[in-house]
Amino acid sequence: MFAVSAIGIVSVALLLLPSLTGRSPVPALPTLYRVDTLMLRHRADSAHNVLSDINASLDVALLRAESMVGELSRPTEFERQHRDSLQAIITALDDLLDRATKAPLAPSYRALAAAQALSGDARIAALVDSIDAIERDRAALDPASAERVFADLTNRANAVGLSIREIATKRRTQLARNLLVIQSSLAPNSDIEVNRLRAARDSARTQAAIADSTITAARAANSAVDASEKMMATTVSHRVPLLAILVAATVMGLLVGFSITFTAELGHATVASAYEAEWATGAPVVATVRASARRVTGGQDAGGIDPFRMLFLALTATGTRTRTVAVSGDDRGVVATVAGRLALAAAADERATLVVDVDAESSAAAAYYAQPPEPGFSDALAGVRLWREVAHSVGASSRLAIDVVPAGSVRRESLDGDAWELGRDEFARFRGEYDFSVLVAPNGAELVAVRALMDDMPTVLCAQVARTAILELETLAQRLRDGGVAVHGVVLWDGDSPTVPSRAALMAGAAANVKTQS
Repeated sequence: MFAVSAIGIVSVALLLLPSLTGRSPVPALPTLYRVDTLMLRHRADSAHNVLSDINASLDVALLRAESMVGELSRPTEFERQHRDSLQAIITALDDLLDRATKAPLAPSYRALAAAQALSGDARIAALVDSIDAIERDRAALDPASAERVFADLTNRANAVGLSIREIATKRRTQLARNLLVIQSSLAPNSDIEVNRLRAARDSARTQAAIADSTITAARAANSAVDASEKMMATTVSHRVPLLAILVAATVMGLLVGFSITFTAELGHATVASAYEAEWATGAPVVATVRASARRVTGGQDAGGIDPFRMLFLALTATGTRTRTVAVSGDDRGVVATVAGRLALAAAADERATLVVDVDAESSAAAAYYAQPPEPGFSDALAGVRLWREVAHSVGASSRLAIDVVPAGSVRRESLDGDAWELGRDEFARFRGEYDFSVLVAPNGAELVAVRALMDDMPTVLCAQVARTAILELETLAQRLRDGGVAVHGVVLWDGDSPTVPSRAALMAGAAANVKTQS
């Protein structure tokens, strides 16, 4: 586009110049300057030599890293036994927590309290005694004549059981962190030098490409100067031929257009592959979604594998058991679609799934499920609504257990310390009723704001091929890490962007529905 515009402007100028002056051009030759390509050739050779040296150093570093893997990753017998024992304790605790969640009865709570991970905790013993006392009181009642008292005792027993589950959940998180420390101590440390050399290689490639393009443009400019000198030398009193004007305009336009386009591309490079996304975020690409223009929200990719199913299995595999994951990115349509499809994969696995929109400005989750954005998350967190009141079931028609909490109203005031602590406890209890939760925050800023609501919140970043800027993706990942949010991986979206309604459109639709019903 830039080249075509430049060709048109130069052509018109060259055609109108003789007419505007009122006379034909004189045979006097103007002074033309050539670019010295010798110095440019030296610079290009130097850039390629630097790139060759870095590639050689990278090959040596890769060989060294491969040779060190076997030595550094082989644990001792004591380390292996400690790691396996801790893994077994976590797995047993996960099974007991799952049983207590699906069957909230006194036997489930007693079995959970007797877990090896909770042995020696005085709070557990006191809570078990409370359950035993409540069971004795309830057994002594006649359910037909003391129905209300029987119900009160049942509620008290459930409350005590919930306390046991909370203690077990916190203990599970602590054990998982200890296991991660043990596993990290056995991993090789030679990857740091490899990553540094890869970054240096990418920079050297860019410098070499710039040097090559500069010398190519200089040679083209010198060729244009030669052609102009030859044309003007044969000109006596005639006008410049139209063909020569078009050739000169084409060469100059192409040079200008190429320079502008190349400069713009260097300043706004976009993600082109999984390697670039991993380099920008420092996290692996956990799923690649290839969406065609006709099927933006379709199911499986071209290989017949559902990437969201694989992502859910990776998050909930044995040893990780992630219960809450956050989804963020630069496009609200892609973020909302990835979060919705991940929730669908969890619900299809017979998991009670919760989708929470934490960004009231965009209301991406409400837009994806065609739900009104208010009331929602911000209202329940402020205490003006109950969490159960703002949750909407969206999977009942498909027999899938999916509840959605919209973003809620836009609130500029911040909560004080007591209100924030109360909201944290209430949200933890509400979130504990579900097997899997997905937090939706397109711009990532709200994730940092709600970081204190939960102990562990791995985040999946969404990036679009040929659309997401590498610098913006790197900045978003660094901002999340600075706010204490762990970046788990990247979902690469290769295709057209899905469109979702704006918050204003959702509010207008909700108002129209209320008016129609009234």
